[in-house]
Amino acid sequence: MIKLEEHKFLTPAARANLDILIDIRDSSVHFYNKNLQFAKTMQEVGCAAVKNFVFACEEWFDETLADFNFFLMPIAFLTPEGAKAVPLNQSEANVAEYIAYLDTNIENDDYSVAVTMSVKFERSSDVVDGMKVRISNDSDAVPVQFSDEQMKARFPLVYETLTAECRKRYSDFKATQKYHDIRDTLKSDPKYCHTRLLDPNKPSTSRQDWYSHAVFTVLDGHYTKKKSAKEA
Repeated sequence: MIKLEEHKFLTPAARANLDILIDIRDSSVHFYNKNLQFAKTMQEVGCAAVKNFVFACEEWFDETLADFNFFLMPIAFLTPEGAKAVPLNQSEANVAEYIAYLDTNIENDDYSVAVTMSVKFERSSDVVDGMKVRISNDSDAVPVQFSDEQMKARFPLVYETLTAECRKRYSDFKATQKYHDIRDTLKSDPKYCHTRLLDPNKPSTSRQDWYSHAVFTVLDGHYTKKKSAKEA
């Protein structure tokens, strides 16, 4: 690596990424790293290494790897349900500090020390290269984690606001048993409803149902829309 640096084939960012991989390799020989956040950091360093390799092939050998359709996986990092957080041990803390120091103090160029990984969903008809996804109860489906902010954006309605919107939208709406029965059927479908613990750390705490605007596609079949709502 020293000669590659001397001949300007290897930038400081690319060298730092390789140094981190070597350090992780040496550390893994002696330590079992079981912290989930640490695993995410390792994935970010590994993905940067793949990115650097692809760029080096193009820069050094004028070879493109586009035809190989590389995909960086996994696309989400989820804490298994019921799992307890494990604090960083000293070896993990040392490696994490080392990575953070290099990532902060060495400027990324065409190469990267590490890459930040996140998943963001946007509803748009203009997306050409985006990956198509859909909500599923399939246990074999790839899991994707949403933050509270993302879930609230997708399911912005609670019982009070949903009921208020129904009163504005329908001329014959009443919050009777019929309405409650319809809501009960929607609760089991993740397209329409998300049930959240008010305190995620306490399984016995109260729950709150959040609804998406998609519920109106169902409610429209049971109630009469006002003229203004029809025009809207």
